[in-house]
Amino acid sequence: MKTSKDSPAWTVVTGGAGFIGRNVVAELNRRGTDRILVVDDLGTDERWKNLRGLKFEEILPIAKFRAEVAADRLPAVRTVYHLGACSATTET
Repeated sequence: MKTSKDSPAWTVVTGGAGFIGRNVVAELNRRGTDRILVVDDLGTDERWKNLRGLKFEEILPIAKFRAEVAADRLPAVRTVYHLGACSATTET
């Protein structure tokens, strides 16, 4: 990610493109927060449309997010809303 460690703290929403995650991002926006990192694997489906009209800084796929965490390249994070999960028994 291209951010400074000195920038204001971010909020991370995993599963941010899902139904609940999208609504968490919307509520954060309503409360004046837009320094949000959405973590989700969008794949080829249309979940990205859930994020239209919302304010956030970046969307990272799960693997990229893990790599950024491991390399200590994330900006300061204030809050994490962990909503990401496999939603089908066929997912691995």
